[in-house]
Amino acid sequence: MKIREKWLGYHHTVFVGKFKNCNVTIDRDGNGSSWYFYLSRTEDDLRHNSLWDGKNYDTKELCAEAAELWIKENAPRKLFTEKK
Repeated sequence: MKIREKWLGYHHTVFVGKFKNCNVTIDRDGNGSSWYFYLSRTEDDLRHNSLWDGKNYDTKELCAEAAELWIKENAPRKLFTEKK
């Protein structure tokens, strides 16, 4: 997944990407010491946040890989190939 920087204001920057029709956002935790992801897909109201599972990551790259893996393992497969 290719991620790009997105500035939200007030010195807050996140990284965003798209994988298998899911919008993925990678952000730092409140202490700025680790990374977490949250994702959404409107077609089937899919939402997930890695903090719900208590998972933080040391780098944004590891976090992006974890988001891809979560999507591959948990998102319904039929939506991966649908074309609208």
